Amino acid sequence: MTRVYPLIDSDGEIEANSVNLTVKESQVLTLLTRAQTNKEIARALGISPATVKRHIENLLKKLKLRNRVEAAVYGLLVEGCPARDSSTCRLELWRKTRQR
Repeated sequence: MTRVYPLIDSDGEIEANSVNLTVKESQVLTLLTRAQTNKEIARALGISPATVKRHIENLLKKLKLRNRVEAAVYGLLVEGCPARDSSTCRLELWRKTRQR
């Protein structure tokens, strides 16, 4: 089973193409978005830190991202703020200032 994710260009615009991430890659991305370490992600998913590292490598390659920080920002852009409260979410506040 896979989940479809959009590709985002260097200007932050969504491209026409999309990619499929596996369920585990998607779960790892969600936990990266919450700033968890590989060990914390491994513990949460019941897998080894080496497997987490491999999932991160795979999702970075698929999404054309350079590092885990870009992956975390991407996850926030695609899935929204983990707090689910847009009035206090730093990402949403930043977005609003950019739109002015």
